[in-house]
Amino acid sequence: MSQTVCYFKNGIGNLICQMPAIAALAYMDPTGKVDYCLDETWKADVRFIGIMDILTHWDKVNKVLLFPKNTPAKYKRYFYTLHSEASPVFDYFKSKSAPTENRVNWRERVIHETEYYKDLVRKLGWNKPFPQVNFPTTTIGTLETTKPVLGICNGLFNTASWQKKSWPHFEKLCKLVSDKYYIVKIGFGKELDEVKTYDNSFVGKLSITQTANVISQCDKFVTTDSSCMHIAAALGIDTVALFGGTYIFKNAPLTQKTKVLFDKKSTCRPCQDTERFFSCKDYQCMKNITPEEVVSCL
Repeated sequence: MSQTVCYFKNGIGNLICQMPAIAALAYMDPTGKVDYCLDETWKADVRFIGIMDILTHWDKVNKVLLFPKNTPAKYKRYFYTLHSEASPVFDYFKSKSAPTENRVNWRERVIHETEYYKDLVRKLGWNKPFPQVNFPTTTIGTLETTKPVLGICNGLFNTASWQKKSWPHFEKLCKLVSDKYYIVKIGFGKELDEVKTYDNSFVGKLSITQTANVISQCDKFVTTDSSCMHIAAALGIDTVALFGGTYIFKNAPLTQKTKVLFDKKSTCRPCQDTERFFSCKDYQCMKNITPEEVVSCL
């Protein structure tokens, strides 16, 4: 058993932002690994499946506990994070004096989420450069093509609350570049159903670590603000990231291989953490990013 247990309940992208800090915690543990605690009542959430897939394949994780079935006990270091959603586990971890805040006002804090987690680990005594994260992948085979591979993702989890992160021009983009690239669709459920110009679709067919294996074979990747954007960055893939109402300073990958595009004319963006983010039905900030702009970044 590791001496460090981490509690988490949120999105896959949030977990990926956390991974450099957790890797440092693992180095601080005599076992070289950490344990993770997830809320057992969360199992019906689609995100839970992806989180479990990553944690069970990541070499920095010893085992995954479910609360309250496997109540964390006798650990020397407890770590839970700001983005953990409401849960009875919250009170348990708070009682262990974990070094964190319940929530962060990002509009005032203006810090990248990855750097926030790193700061928490520094409070626990880490004073070295943060280790490189080897994002886990599950092999599914090699893409058979002589063209450069372009991956596309319009990650939404098909939820209304995140619909405003979508980009409506993927079909036109694919038509513009189909002669040059072998186009691969990546995502969940019915994402990218509107895109008919492509060579291969893995949408709704793969686990997160299998998806990561496909992304690792891409020469270029075009994506909205999504978990796959963070995976591509972790794997060192040349990425064009499309941002609308969400925070670039908080969410955009911290890598020179990522080019961020956003509508510079939209005066109301970013609107994340405001009422407008949830009430907006127009998403002009995403619609105004043109396929031609994206092509110029490839």
